Amino acid sequence: MKSDAVKDNILEVGEYQINGPIDGEIKFETLTLIATSGAKRIWKVKSMDEKKIILEIVKFG
Repeated sequence: MKSDAVKDNILEVGEYQINGPIDGEIKFETLTLIATSGAKRIWKVKSMDEKKIILEIVKFG
């Protein structure tokens, strides 16, 4: 039997962290994913509304 990750076509699994600005204003600045494989992905939030988020790759390795 295949694992759930393979069955659902999941390419990477890990933990994420959402970072905001230091000044206390509530908004997202970066999104970081650290995969169980050790890979670290960082995206900068360019814009976000109720239905869409646009990310810029900062680190993908």
